[in-house]
This record gives sequence, C-alpha cells and structure tokens, in this order.
Amino acid sequence: MQARDSGMSALKNAVLRALLAGGLACLAFAGDAPREESRESRVARKLRTIVIPRLEFRQTDIRDVIEFLVRISRELDPEKEGVNIVLNLGSGAAQAAAPADPFARAGSVTNRISGDPLITFSARHLSLQETLKVVADSAGLKYRVQGNVVMVVPVSAPDGPIVQRVYTVLPTFPEKVRQLQESREADR
Repeated sequence: MQARDSGMSALKNAVLRALLAGGLACLAFAGDAPREESRESRVARKLRTIVIPRLEFRQTDIRDVIEFLVRISRELDPEKEGVNIVLNLGSGAAQAAAPADPFARAGSVTNRISGDPLITFSARHLSLQETLKVVADSAGLKYRVQGNVVMVVPVSAPDGPIVQRVYTVLPTFPEKVRQLQESREADR
C-alpha cells in the first residue's frame, strides 16, 4: 500500500509540476506580449521621435506651415502614418494678433488677406514636438494632444473639456410667500 501511495504522490507531483510549468509558461507568454499603446502616448512618441532635418519658413501662413508639418511627418514616420495636426483658430482668433491691435504680441505678423499669423524661422534637426512649440509660440497659439490628433488652438482656448451643469435653484423667500398667497386665493 505504501508503494502505491508513493507512486500516486509521485504522479501527483509530476502532474502538479507539469501544470505549474504550463501555467508559468502561459503567464510568461502573457507577460511577454506587447502592450497596446494609448493613442495619446503613441502621438507623443511620434512627436518626440520624428526629427525634421531642415526647416525654413519666411513669412509663411500658419495654415501652410501646419500642412507642411502633416506632410513631412508622414514622410519621416517609419510607419508612414505621420501625425494628424488640426489648426483651429476659432472665431476671430487670428485677428487678435493683427498689427492694428495695440496689445498684440511684439513681433507678431499676420497675413493681410486672411489675418492668419505668418511664421518666420529656420532650424536644423528639430523634433516635430520642438517644431510645433516654436510655431505655436511665434503665432501666439498653443498645442495639445487629444486622442489621435494634435490640436493647435489659441492660447485663450480652455485646456480641458467644457462641462455644462444645470442646477435647480429653490425659490427665494419673497417668491415662496407670493406662491403661498396665490394658492390661498385660489382655494377661496
């Protein structure tokens, strides 16, 4: 009986070792699988890693600069996807930096026809992120990553989502007195 028990325990141990080995192999396999990168972190990685060898803008409309950055990001991206960049100047944002404005940023120049900011700068070996920062700063704009898109917006644009809330307000004391008087008169 003892030989049979030791044989059974040896079998149990062998099965347990096999299960553990299989379980550990499965765990190791699951741990080795690459994690899905979030859209924001993927865009941020591309902004850091795409390096533009040479840039030169001379009185170039901001819309043309953004279009160029989208095109060059696709060309230089190893995956050939590039980065989606959207310019949203909003209503009247471009006119806010017009030269006639006494409070306009010093050195800001705008397109006389469209009122859009004009960009002038040249550089070598800048990342797409550094380029966007220079372009946004020189135009009086800012950029932010939203999902799979880089939004270039006026500095005055809110940073987070706008939340609208509705609250029920209790009537004031005089309104409450008036309601009671009206209800008493209606009861008469």
